Amino acid sequence: MVGEPTSHESLGDTIKIGRRGSLSGLLTVQRGAGPHRLPAHSRRTRYTSLRAGARRTRGPALDEGNAYFQPTSFQVANIARRHRRTLNVIPGELKVRFNLRFSTEQTVASLQRAVLEILDRHRAKYSLDWIIAGLPFLTEPGVLTEAVSTAVNEVTGHRPPSRPPAARPTGRFIAPTGAQVVELGVGNATIHKVNECARVSDIEQLSVVYERVMEKLLI
Repeated sequence: MVGEPTSHESLGDTIKIGRRGSLSGLLTVQRGAGPHRLPAHSRRTRYTSLRAGARRTRGPALDEGNAYFQPTSFQVANIARRHRRTLNVIPGELKVRFNLRFSTEQTVASLQRAVLEILDRHRAKYSLDWIIAGLPFLTEPGVLTEAVSTAVNEVTGHRPPSRPPAARPTGRFIAPTGAQVVELGVGNATIHKVNECARVSDIEQLSVVYERVMEKLLI
């Protein structure tokens, strides 16, 4: 059990059983620079990566997701050109940072193939560095999820739904060991904000829930 702030309106109204993976890329597209008066000489530099990105964001979905995860998403995080002091030259290099949040329907290899296929189709001269920030995982309903759900019901009076969230906390390091992972914690109204806080009553109730879960798993 991971004590991430998972509750929305009241303690235990949601338990998290999975996380999406995160794959980022730094794409550099190169082409000879050219003067403003002759844009055709350098248009491939500026537009190849933009056309490829637009094709990915507007094109068909990489997958449809599944019962637990939404479809894989592709987002452009930053676009920057190589800085030049001159004002009348179109730069010959463009850098694009992008991110893919993906479900258990995809792998890092399948996503990399999809991106490279689009770039190669546009005959781009490019380099691409990948950053794997986390792999997706899913804890199927079983002994742990049932123990947590039952304990929450006994303490709070409601049975929480199980759903996977979008972020990537500690659980992604534990799941690859083969362990079942469930996240259950206090309210998330102030999560990652200045003066993040929790109600004392939630902490007191949560400690009872944790105790009940351990009793159910160990007895």
